Amino acid sequence: MEKKVTIDFKGLPAKDDPEFLEWIETLPSGLAAPFKPATLETENRRRERQKTTRRHAPYVSFGDRGTTSSAGLYGSLLRICRPVRGKHGSSHRLRSGLVGVGPEDDPGAWYVYHRASQLLENAQVATKGLGLRVLNALSSESPTLDFLGDRWPVISYSTVDGFSVTVRLWCRHNVVVQQLQVTNVTNRFKPLELELDPSLCMLDLDYLERKDRFRVCYRFAPHGYGIVALEDRPELTVDRERVCVLLSLFKDGKAQNLQQGLFSDSQAGNSMNPMVRPILLTHQFEGPNTVHYTTAFKLQMSPLRADWKHFMISLEDLYSDPQLEIERLSSTDKELNWYLRRNLEHVLSVCSVPLEIPDQEEEEKKEDEKKEDEPSLLEGGPMIMIEAPDGAQQFLHRGTDIQSQLGPVALTCGDFADHRISISGSFFAFMFMLEMCDLLPSTSSSVRHRIRAVCRGHLEWISQLNDAGKALSSNLGVNGGRMDQPDGTDLPPNVPENMPIHILKATQYVTVFDSLEDLRFVCNWLGDFAVQWFKELYTRKNRLTPTWPHLSESDIPVYRLSDQVWIWKALKSLEELLDHVQTRYTRTPHDTLKKFLQIANYLPQRGNLRRFTLENDVLKKRMLSVTRTARETRFLLHSRDTILLYGLEWGFFAGEDAVWKNLIDAQTQHDEVSNDEAQWDNPLRYGLAIEMANKGYKLANGFEPSEMRSHAQQILLASSSENGLFPGQLDAFSKEPTLFDRELSRDFYFHVGFEIPCILLRNMKNRHKGLDPSPGSGITPGTRREGRQNPYSKLVDLSNIIEVPEEWLYKYPDFLDFTPPRDGKTLASIKGEAPRAIQEAMHTDFFRLAVGMTLEETHPSAVARKCYASIDDVHKGRKQRKWSIEQKSTMKRCVTHTELWGKLRGRRDADSSKKRLIYLRSPDYTVAALCYLASPELERIPISQFFDRHAKVDAHYLDDDTTVVLNSWETEVHFRFFQIFRDSKEGTKPSFQGLLPPRVRQLKSQPCSIFGSNAYLVDAVISFRIVGDFFDRYWTCHVLQHFASVKELDDFPPLLEVHSSMSIMLECIEKGPRSRTSDAGEKYFSRDGFEDRKPEELREYLQLLVILKNNITSLQGLIEGWSTRESQQGRERPRWTRSDEQKYRKSIKRRMNDFADHTRDIKATAARIEFMITLVSNAQDAIRSTKSLREAENIKLFTYVTVFFLPVGLAISLFSMNGAPDRKVVIFMVVTAAVALLITACPGARLEGRRKPQVAEGQALYRRSRETSGVRE
Repeated sequence: MEKKVTIDFKGLPAKDDPEFLEWIETLPSGLAAPFKPATLETENRRRERQKTTRRHAPYVSFGDRGTTSSAGLYGSLLRICRPVRGKHGSSHRLRSGLVGVGPEDDPGAWYVYHRASQLLENAQVATKGLGLRVLNALSSESPTLDFLGDRWPVISYSTVDGFSVTVRLWCRHNVVVQQLQVTNVTNRFKPLELELDPSLCMLDLDYLERKDRFRVCYRFAPHGYGIVALEDRPELTVDRERVCVLLSLFKDGKAQNLQQGLFSDSQAGNSMNPMVRPILLTHQFEGPNTVHYTTAFKLQMSPLRADWKHFMISLEDLYSDPQLEIERLSSTDKELNWYLRRNLEHVLSVCSVPLEIPDQEEEEKKEDEKKEDEPSLLEGGPMIMIEAPDGAQQFLHRGTDIQSQLGPVALTCGDFADHRISISGSFFAFMFMLEMCDLLPSTSSSVRHRIRAVCRGHLEWISQLNDAGKALSSNLGVNGGRMDQPDGTDLPPNVPENMPIHILKATQYVTVFDSLEDLRFVCNWLGDFAVQWFKELYTRKNRLTPTWPHLSESDIPVYRLSDQVWIWKALKSLEELLDHVQTRYTRTPHDTLKKFLQIANYLPQRGNLRRFTLENDVLKKRMLSVTRTARETRFLLHSRDTILLYGLEWGFFAGEDAVWKNLIDAQTQHDEVSNDEAQWDNPLRYGLAIEMANKGYKLANGFEPSEMRSHAQQILLASSSENGLFPGQLDAFSKEPTLFDRELSRDFYFHVGFEIPCILLRNMKNRHKGLDPSPGSGITPGTRREGRQNPYSKLVDLSNIIEVPEEWLYKYPDFLDFTPPRDGKTLASIKGEAPRAIQEAMHTDFFRLAVGMTLEETHPSAVARKCYASIDDVHKGRKQRKWSIEQKSTMKRCVTHTELWGKLRGRRDADSSKKRLIYLRSPDYTVAALCYLASPELERIPISQFFDRHAKVDAHYLDDDTTVVLNSWETEVHFRFFQIFRDSKEGTKPSFQGLLPPRVRQLKSQPCSIFGSNAYLVDAVISFRIVGDFFDRYWTCHVLQHFASVKELDDFPPLLEVHSSMSIMLECIEKGPRSRTSDAGEKYFSRDGFEDRKPEELREYLQLLVILKNNITSLQGLIEGWSTRESQQGRERPRWTRSDEQKYRKSIKRRMNDFADHTRDIKATAARIEFMITLVSNAQDAIRSTKSLREAENIKLFTYVTVFFLPVGLAISLFSMNGAPDRKVVIFMVVTAAVALLITACPGARLEGRRKPQVAEGQALYRRSRETSGVRE
């Protein structure tokens, strides 16, 4: 039995004890009240910043020292999270290293898209989230969002009855504070109604696998001044740490007792873990006045036995000394100035997660300590050894370890992303802080100190990636652990740019902070890290060229020019760092190591650029390519190719101006989508346009570089909101921010939010630089336009590519957005136009019961009648490849007509059911009527004919028709074959009719003793009908199957049942009755296998073989028609793009090979049937010949008997005489008998001599015929 969780408050004083009262009512001396009005922005500065109307923020995030939170539109807290490193082994339970707290209905972290979407949805609702909520009716005006010091959110809104509400949010020492300042601006007496909902959930922010949320129990804080929410796990002992959330409420600076009304009355005293309910608060205003309510949440790890102060939130915990607003940067663009400052604070306070957070006392102690007598870089300290891949060693000087104030710091994607880590995104966040540090005025020393601490802490975090597996991984946790990829999870692949990014952070850091201490800190770990990278470069390099593939596990290696730029820049930076150490400290690196690093100069001159330079077959110019594979080459710059523009500044393309210029000029000569700025939905493409415009290049037609630079910046700023952050996705037409639409795109979505501020900052620096126009950027009339990709390999068969332009001109299939009729009047009109069989089915009680109509007379079997059906709906696209099979599609199994109609009658749209498979086993006419009713008007007659052909088909049937103008593609196939049905009940004939209503097809059967007693030969039919659009995006497939036996619904029979059924029958014919007595391992029947059969069995064999021969001949005709259907379609072949060819050609080729194998099996079976027919005919002839021979033998024996009995009869006649004959008569009688015997024996001997060669010749002929057909004895 579970024990009740009880907290032991050690040393708790009495409620009226001065020590306790001082803790809950008095602010410590020397501290001012939180957020004095003087610390807020001045009205002039706020008015100045709000001249440009911004989009209302969907959410806002804030944080401090690793504890972060996000709030909604009205200030409710949507989530709180922080890193966890327990003292008693508690952190091992959290693989992510992060614990999150949110509302009770908060979804788990496994499904990132759904979690982010749910947060954006809840953020717009005033009654969602944690903390205090105003229950009074709210004004129709949207709340406004300001920031204190560009860091702490301040939300303002009003109510209908005249309350002005200001919500201030801040965080300090793991305490998240929500302060409501409510002012009655009228003279009326009216109550303020508030609600505090303490219900919350706790969870591990692990996005790799689905996990249940922690079970939570609620207890009161000491003397009821707060609520303690605890992780309730039976295995946790009293002294083990568990997740703990403290909740306290203050009113006008005084702590409030929350014991009243927290638990429901029925559970307060009896239940071990009573459920909490919202706490209602009321404040009565008596004229104009202001009241302050402050809610505080503290997320911590705590045992059940601790000091009582550990479970309390004091006024001191609420105190915050917010940073003043960052001074304006040296720019005349005040709007851009604010966005850059806001993003800097977001990176510093929300995205920077320290892993080792000191206690409050320890932190204050560290702030008072000063560093004295720091050792010189060249004096003291051990040496660091660097080992090159060729075995050579190099020693660099290592100084003493100096820890940063924050310890290891992870740069994450922020609270909205559950602090997942994007390696490329962290690089741009890191570089953004360094760039901003250079631009900050000298008066912003505190901000520069924070930037230095965060950057240094992040380098310390990188130094703990002590093996190449972690350093190369794209999937790291906040704690630096490698996040392995389980099944069904979409994670970004490990790419070669990861380790260069880490190295560039270190080398760029010492260019900004170049003190001896910082240089010593970087050299302390970078050497070993670089050696690991050198070894990886050596092992992953292309065997013939100094190039590195993008994905080493890919079947077709992909080489990206951007990867080569990252690698070259990292090598170049390491070389520059060594030169800096050599010049400043007169230390000479080892020649081998220096030679290895000089590959940075070799790469662009002789290796990389030469491999990526080739002639464009369309433009007939020699130019650089962006991506190369064995299958195709890409010249179009993607949004992530901004690194190429950075590489141009770094000097990567030095000496290659001609091919670089041709690549840039080719950008405006691609297809219309890439050139049409109005269709861009990627913010980073606007960033790429800004980078190109700063260098005088054009990316889109219709915009000169100077125009594009201002236009792109305007689009990016307009896409942001009051929170100052930039989205990672835009709507292509409205340019409104939107969420990523695929789970695989989530990391790129968060990456964009960090690179865009970097680009805007670079643009501000280059604002006053002149443009260098690039001549020849325009497109002259008649210039050939280039597609996005150009094939440079024979691997793609261009004859298979069928491109259909302007798809938007064609209409969608009729079954999309179609709702089947439900009212009686419409049903009656449809019934009157339906075919006769459908009309009869619609008049039955089964149909009326299925569609919910009132029954006139209830048939006793109507309710019990079952059907076997399933409907599988495939969702649109592959937005969430992380989904399981059940999530990618929805399957509904139906066992009654009512269930089937319940699924078919719903409205079908492209999002939830772009492809639908309807499987029907042994359908009856009620099912046919329901399918008829659920089809669009133009589809009802074809679907009725499909059921009719299924009922009447006697041979295989194929029809394939495409019509481009109507955007239709219809395929119908019917397979008819035979099965063996054995009834377990002797003396009964199988019946496949069952209860009413009748089946669509009545299976024909006849007794067949060949297969045993009570065995029958039954026909079976499989029918397919697929109707869809010409572009093969949407279709509906009906599958009808009629078989002799009814199996479970999930026992789908294979399509190759035709061949397998024939093989079983032929095997039974070959083995015959011996199959019940002979050895089971005997594979072939003997040459006289049919000669020992009965004539009536042979007649039945021959009849069955002729039936099978006709069936397989019809099947061969269907196969031939299927093989030639594409050639018969002519120019109306359905769409098949290059992407389809690349993705599916391998699978199609494999299936075509399988199809060819099955076709050969069918042909072999047909030859086998022909041969067996010959064998059976020969066996019948042999039996007839044997019978004739036996008749001749019988005549011979009769003659012998006659010859024998003639003398006997003569003797008997003699002995019956009265007297004995004389001697002469006896002699003549003996002579006569001897002559007669001789005359009879001579012809018999001659006949026997002739018969033996004929029998031998017949046996030899039989044996040769069997050997010719492949049958061995």
